[in-house]
Amino acid sequence: MRVVVLCSLVAGVLGQQLSEPKNIVEIGAYGQPRFRATELPDLTAYGPLSTLARHNGGEYTFGAYMENDAYVRFYLSLKGIPFGTPWFGIGFGESMLGADFIVAHLYNTSTVEVHEHVPRNQYAPPFASFNPTPWVMEPLNGGYVDGNFFVEVRKPLVPEPRPYDHETLVSGKNGESQRMIWAYNPASVRNHWTGFFAYHGENPGSQTGLPSEPDQTHGAMSVNFEQKTIQFIPVSQRIRRVAHASGMFVAWLVLFPAGAFWSRYMRFLPRWIWVHVGMQVLGVFLLIASVATIVATLGRVRFHAHSILGLIMISLLVLQLLMGLTNRTLLRTDLPATNRRRFVRLFHRINGYILLLASIAQVALGLRILYPIEEPRGDAFWIMYFLIVGFWVVLFGLTEAFRRLFFVIKTHRAGDMVEDGVAKYQLTGKPAGIEELAKRQDARHYPELKSYNWKTLDEAVSNGKLLVVADGRYVYDVSKWIFSHPGGQLILLAVAGTDVTSDYFNEAGYDAAEFTPPPLFPQQNTRRQTVSQFHEKLSEPIPSSQISVVSESFINTASLVLTQTDWYRISRARRTHVHTKLAIMRLSHLLVGEIISSPEKSSSDADTLVQMGRGFDRFEYRRYALTQKELLTDASQGSSNPIWRLRFCLLYPYETRDGQPEEFQPGECVEVQVRVDGVPAARYYSPVSGNITAFDLCVKQYPSHGVSACLCRERPGETQFKIRGPFGQSLVPPVLSSISSSVSVTSHPVPKGSILFVAGGTGITPFLQLLQHIFLPTGIPLKAASGYEPTMPDELAIAKGDNLVVRHHYMDGWAMGCNTKTGQEGVFPLPKTFPRYGPYVKLVLLNCVLTPGDMVGSELIDAVLLAYPQQFEVHHVIKAGVEDGRGQFSGFGYEGEISEPILKEAVSGAVPPSRPAETEDNAEHAVHDGLLRVAFVCGPPDFNTYVRGELENKFEYKPSDITVLSSLAPNRVEHGKINAKLSNC
Repeated sequence: MRVVVLCSLVAGVLGQQLSEPKNIVEIGAYGQPRFRATELPDLTAYGPLSTLARHNGGEYTFGAYMENDAYVRFYLSLKGIPFGTPWFGIGFGESMLGADFIVAHLYNTSTVEVHEHVPRNQYAPPFASFNPTPWVMEPLNGGYVDGNFFVEVRKPLVPEPRPYDHETLVSGKNGESQRMIWAYNPASVRNHWTGFFAYHGENPGSQTGLPSEPDQTHGAMSVNFEQKTIQFIPVSQRIRRVAHASGMFVAWLVLFPAGAFWSRYMRFLPRWIWVHVGMQVLGVFLLIASVATIVATLGRVRFHAHSILGLIMISLLVLQLLMGLTNRTLLRTDLPATNRRRFVRLFHRINGYILLLASIAQVALGLRILYPIEEPRGDAFWIMYFLIVGFWVVLFGLTEAFRRLFFVIKTHRAGDMVEDGVAKYQLTGKPAGIEELAKRQDARHYPELKSYNWKTLDEAVSNGKLLVVADGRYVYDVSKWIFSHPGGQLILLAVAGTDVTSDYFNEAGYDAAEFTPPPLFPQQNTRRQTVSQFHEKLSEPIPSSQISVVSESFINTASLVLTQTDWYRISRARRTHVHTKLAIMRLSHLLVGEIISSPEKSSSDADTLVQMGRGFDRFEYRRYALTQKELLTDASQGSSNPIWRLRFCLLYPYETRDGQPEEFQPGECVEVQVRVDGVPAARYYSPVSGNITAFDLCVKQYPSHGVSACLCRERPGETQFKIRGPFGQSLVPPVLSSISSSVSVTSHPVPKGSILFVAGGTGITPFLQLLQHIFLPTGIPLKAASGYEPTMPDELAIAKGDNLVVRHHYMDGWAMGCNTKTGQEGVFPLPKTFPRYGPYVKLVLLNCVLTPGDMVGSELIDAVLLAYPQQFEVHHVIKAGVEDGRGQFSGFGYEGEISEPILKEAVSGAVPPSRPAETEDNAEHAVHDGLLRVAFVCGPPDFNTYVRGELENKFEYKPSDITVLSSLAPNRVEHGKINAKLSNC
């Protein structure tokens, strides 16, 4: 009666009718049945039993058969084996990482329990599910009879959904087999959760788990339930899993952190990059071998925390390798520091940190699978894990702290507030790194230091040496760092032959407080009247006392200010970094020479020699940033090649040199050096405006790979350019320059005469310098020719003879400035003033271009024609002509090529506005019959030769009157006159 009641209870608990429950003696605390059979069951249906293992004269046997085509019935037994507290079980799946289990336990040598066990994704005892509610397995019988510990269970082929996954069994009707695993422990002890379900132990001997090998504790098999056949499968050897774990352990916790540590803290060594790359590559190969080992062992990947994180980390590692190789490639090239390059470096750094942190978790997850931390068999691995992780944490932490405390240079040059109207702060003193460098070098002996000046230094760099200068004095050979410099090869190539003090010893933005945005001038009022009504024709000569040509040293507010865009792109192009004391120590070992005074004067008007390299020397290459870029030509007007206006600003604009010129003189040029196909190349260009701090160039972009093409392809704010100069002599005739070089406001003889400028192509650029210098200067007092009464509130009242200082030109004949006599500021018409050198100096331009679209400087030319039409005349020669009304321009126009009749028109226009009654013979330069009469020619060589010959032979210009601006070399003497520049013709 009791058995019937128990059977009813079990059927209710399991939710289904058990057809053959036998020998249930009680129900456990969780509802699980307990069996105590007194006799062995009938095993006929199972057919011949299979022996899974043999141990101490006994064996572990297995039998199974299909039942009603819906279930598989299993019989498991241990017999003839001395027992302690035994267990045995089977699992459905390829490994214990993901199989679902049926495990039987024998308690007190009489009572048997059968449970389902849930996998833990570890090589550890699966969790026991004592509550039968989620079971799909049905326990049928069990007991301990005559030394035979047995159970009978059955399991549906297709299990119903349960809280955890169950394997769908393969019946074998189509010849397929079910993968299973088995294990037993005849004398289990208590495990960490106090159950008698301890580790079964390793297979001895060959460790295959095959029945032919004695004393095997676990194994695998493939079972066909329909045909009742078993194929035994050798189990993967534990050594493979240990090899995988060991390889991953060494790769993730030894090699990768070591490579990162070397990259972070050993960069002061020249070959640091090779050690870093070597460790990372070795780690990658070890990782690949370890992954291949485990894949070959398991056969397939199971998705759990360790495998998912591993796949993510392998993906990140692939990206890390690609970024590392890309970064390495960029380090070896001289490509510009584009956003792509910045992204590569930033991603490589951040992804490296992520991988290092993730590796700590990943190795722990892997160890937990192979050696659960709660089991003593993996204690050695876990102890090693915590020791190595702790070692790296302590080493990184202490090294970083030690570096910051003892090796990082804490410097930031700053000054006190000053009221100079230009800068908010003033840089004071030298960076602390310079003092550290001097201290280390004073402690060493350098018996064979070579002496350089800036010219010989550049010659050495041009011959292949990689030399840099610090503090304007020390010369270092950094060639051994060309392929391993942390900032890349570009940095060293860009700074070769230049002073790197600010780059090497200052933080980014160290001089940001110096920057002051330029003043904002009000926009021109569209209702203002045109200036054409103010044009007055000169009649009789004006006495010099009424003109009083004024020295520019009277007041100069023309110092070029940087715009916000300029400053942003300057900062972007910089590569500043305060190096550590270790890096400074390494630098001191690279000292090879010293800068001495230059054998030449720093500029054409300098009287002192360069002192210890800190004075201005035109042969010193200084680095500039391209800050603005504007296309000047219009393809719709048939431009043959695009012409760009490029603005360059000093990379460190507030670090001036003693004796540095305040402005470019007309005709002076600068030498720009770039790398074309990896080879340094230089060319001379005439700035069209600006000074040494910031200036503009007009550059024609040719389809070749020359310097001009390279410049035009660059994007603002990405590359540093080496530029030096100015070279050449001023185009301003001495009779005029002698007036402007006066140091006081005095009256001078009024200069009289004409200047003819014949330009071909972009040879017009030095003319634009001259045009702006004579007619549209800023900061130079101009004498009022007549009075002016304001018609609008913002206009300036002028009386004849007042001195007016222009602050801003509107390029329409109006200017904003101040009246030095009244102190008032406002807008005034330029036709009411005399030009810089008086009303009797006329400038004539003969501009030869291929198409109207090739014209440059039209805005400036038009502005001067509006302001001083009697002192300026323009002739354009357009080879291709003008089609369909295109090419609107000011001045006279001719179609075809330059010829004698066209030259005659231009020469006939080169007559002063009014013939003075008296003559002056106080000029050194081409004054004939009281008139200044000079000509400048700038164009291609054949063009220059033709024009010079025509002027000499047909129009009575003397050789000394003509200056040919050669495109061959600066300061080349032709016709007794120093050619002032290398033009960009």
